[in-house]
Amino acid sequence: MVRVIFDGSNLRLDKFYQQTGSGPYFEGLPTFQRGYGYFLGVPRQKGAGVGAVLRNLWRYLRPMISAAKPYAANIAAELGKEGFETGARVLNQVSKGGDIKDALLAEGKEGAKKLLDKASSSLQKGRVDVASAEVANAGLDFFTTPPTNCAVSNSSYREYLTLNPISSRPFHFKIHPITSYIDLSKVFVATEFKIKKIAEDGLPSNLGSSDSVGLIQMPGATFIRNLKVHINQREVYDSNQLYSYKVYLDTELSYPVAAKDAYFGVAGYFRDTDLSKANDKRRKPLAESKAYQTISKLSADIFNQDLYMISNVEIDIELALQSDDFMLHQEKEKDKFVLEIVDCRLIVKTVDLMDGLSLDIARKLDVEPARFGIRKSFMKSLFITGGRYDFSANLFTEEVPRRVIIGLVANQNYIGHKQKNPFFFNHHNVRDIELTASGRTYPQYPYNLDYKNNNYARAYHDAQEHLGLACTTESNGLSYSMFKTAFCLYVFQMTNSQEDSPGFELIKEGCTAVNIRFSEPVPPEGVTLIAYGEADGLILIDRQSWQTRLTLVRDLGQVAN
Repeated sequence: MVRVIFDGSNLRLDKFYQQTGSGPYFEGLPTFQRGYGYFLGVPRQKGAGVGAVLRNLWRYLRPMISAAKPYAANIAAELGKEGFETGARVLNQVSKGGDIKDALLAEGKEGAKKLLDKASSSLQKGRVDVASAEVANAGLDFFTTPPTNCAVSNSSYREYLTLNPISSRPFHFKIHPITSYIDLSKVFVATEFKIKKIAEDGLPSNLGSSDSVGLIQMPGATFIRNLKVHINQREVYDSNQLYSYKVYLDTELSYPVAAKDAYFGVAGYFRDTDLSKANDKRRKPLAESKAYQTISKLSADIFNQDLYMISNVEIDIELALQSDDFMLHQEKEKDKFVLEIVDCRLIVKTVDLMDGLSLDIARKLDVEPARFGIRKSFMKSLFITGGRYDFSANLFTEEVPRRVIIGLVANQNYIGHKQKNPFFFNHHNVRDIELTASGRTYPQYPYNLDYKNNNYARAYHDAQEHLGLACTTESNGLSYSMFKTAFCLYVFQMTNSQEDSPGFELIKEGCTAVNIRFSEPVPPEGVTLIAYGEADGLILIDRQSWQTRLTLVRDLGQVAN
């Protein structure tokens, strides 16, 4: 590499950069950098000239003209008029000795403002209302990045076996305190069934090809007679020996046909065409005493909300089972069958949070409790003796529910009979049914039902309306004709608005009573009334101490952690 020393002082650049004009000039850091000053024209004309001023004015006018293209025919006249008026004002100021540049800027801005106001007024004519906000299609949102979940570090599903032997009843499950959070909406029970035939010697044997026996509807959930849930030794749910009816009503009334025919098949749900016979789709998997596996979601109130259970909490779950007479459905009464539960376990989803978030939640729990808003359910059964034409009773005495669902089942079906369907809700010739609570009657005027002549339109309409399905594209699959035959369920919406709003309702105290009148006497074996009520509830869980407070409507259970 050759290094050459450069000396700029010997170039004599001043020879080539001589100033030829006159007047002041710009002098930079090098001695040879000189300018020629600025242009001196007529008085008051200095700087960049009129062209720059007009360019600035064009910047104001251009957005207005672009936006006004669809309305050019209406705006052109206003544009020309305002242009002439602006020019006249500029000339007036110049004639009085004003600076032309200042006049153009001031009057140009004023003229542009007036034009924009007029253009905006014309554009508003295309809207239904000037107060209508502007909005763009979601497909034009090119510059927004989806949010990132920075709360969860890991998640997994865990299995819990029964604490007691599978041959011992009821089943007990315990979720011991862990550092993970529990997704309460993902608590499932997995069960394996077998049906055996009792031979003449009294010993169980495998089913034969001629044995016609099956299970009731959705056995993976309805095999539970009662469900209890305790959190830190504090009871937060008890289904009152009617869990089978609760989960059956939840499924039939809340889910569309597509969900029942698809996913709920894993719980053993198959639509019945004839409720007096065993469903072949539930009978064939159990033929020859094969093992039949089901999975269903536990439907306790605390499990029907989206919040996670906080860490280091102990959860106890108790499952009391239905009898074989309730669960089995056979055609021949002389045959004897027994239902065996080979396996039963819980499947629970747990979630691990980021360390920083877990610490923040722990510090927050030291200050205030965690709040779980729930839709609390009440299940109650009442026996109606045979031969009666009317029936009156108190359903709920401590609070007025948001909604009440009532159905009537023959008493033999309710107790359990292997040749009868426990979920056969017949109309039983009800002529009128009403609820009274807080001085109000639901419905406001009588139904005057006549099922023999197919006069039950209002009862069916109210049931679908109060379930939020009337006049919508959603459906639970219960048709008008099915309501009369096997799904005669009366639904009463008792909120102030008679709508199922997502939030809490105002507290209403009082007794809720039912009054039923029959057009024919109740059958001699009697009828069982199944009542399903819903109300607002709140569960509080903290880390310090716990106490129980009972209000008129809400049970606020405060559980220590």
